[in-house]
Amino acid sequence: MKIGARAIILREGKILLGKRLKKDSFYGLWCTFGGSVELGETPAQALIRELNEELGIKVVNPELLTVTETMTEEQPPEILQLYFFLVKDWKGEIVNKSKHSEIRWFYLNDLKDLSMGWVGKKVIEKYLTKR
Repeated sequence: MKIGARAIILREGKILLGKRLKKDSFYGLWCTFGGSVELGETPAQALIRELNEELGIKVVNPELLTVTETMTEEQPPEILQLYFFLVKDWKGEIVNKSKHSEIRWFYLNDLKDLSMGWVGKKVIEKYLTKR
């Protein structure tokens, strides 16, 4: 089983998403930020490391929203356990440092017609409509 950590980054009623590059299996889709949990890391530690690598920020107090499971698109498929965290506070300026052709802030209402990774979209719809 693989384990990943993903961030739902919110500020002033908007969510930050990144459009994936061609080399990625989610090419062209808007996705949340994060990555794989490495040996010896907790999901929260992995999230903090990944957001520093991808966006140049230092996350403060990420809040665990949910844990979900899906299958990888690799052959053979493998179970992927994803920890989704809500991120509202960080230090530093957000910069697109890797893995995304662009990053952009979206109002939550704009997500329904957006081409997104389905797991992230499902989690956003379920947990952010309550807030």
